[in-house]
Amino acid sequence: MIFKKAIVCAHIDGDTTVVKLENGLKERVRFIGINCPESTIKQESYGKEAAGYTKNNLFDKVIYLEKDISDRDVYGRLLRYIWLQIPSKISSDEIRNKMFNAILLANGYARQATYIPDIKYSGYFGEYVKEAKVESKGIWGIV
Repeated sequence: MIFKKAIVCAHIDGDTTVVKLENGLKERVRFIGINCPESTIKQESYGKEAAGYTKNNLFDKVIYLEKDISDRDVYGRLLRYIWLQIPSKISSDEIRNKMFNAILLANGYARQATYIPDIKYSGYFGEYVKEAKVESKGIWGIV
């Protein structure tokens, strides 16, 4: 596993942010494996809450970016898993507590969105969504 340190310097929505890399470059980053409700042009239920949660938890924070297979999406954004801390090992607990993509799913701020070939954590993500649904968290409490 390779992690690249970055600082979140701007907020776009629940699943997209802007980071400043260690080399000084700024990049838009789309979180792999999830899709938050829209909060910008096309607003969807719970979109503002998801965007606010991401902003409150990531803005001006150091994060660690992990690439899967794809580097960028069709819009030129980096595709990455967002870690709040580098995991000591890959386990459900480490992912649930340290990876922001998983935290959004587990708290009902996002739906799972799996796109091949970027499926490294899709099994874990499915578990977190099931739990959020059972507990009626976030978007699952308004359906």
